[in-house]
Amino acid sequence: MSNKNKGPLQGMKVLDWTMWQFGPVSTMMLADLGAEVIKIESLDGDHGRQFSQVSGVGSNSYDNLSSHYFEVLNRQKLGIAVNLKSNAGR
Repeated sequence: MSNKNKGPLQGMKVLDWTMWQFGPVSTMMLADLGAEVIKIESLDGDHGRQFSQVSGVGSNSYDNLSSHYFEVLNRQKLGIAVNLKSNAGR
């Protein structure tokens, strides 16, 4: 996230557990307004990554595979995947 665009939400941090349309759009708008949005995914990744999948779309994509859908809705967001089944992840 290169959140150089200072907006009214600058300094706000948002955790994003959302998937599919409405949640990612809402948190995308928060990021566009300057909030620091951290997208939390399972180790398998968000299901949106597989929708209309294209090789080499994004620099942050798992195994160099992602989709335009995922990249657009998650622009300006940081991302993390955590394995809650492991001691290190808990």
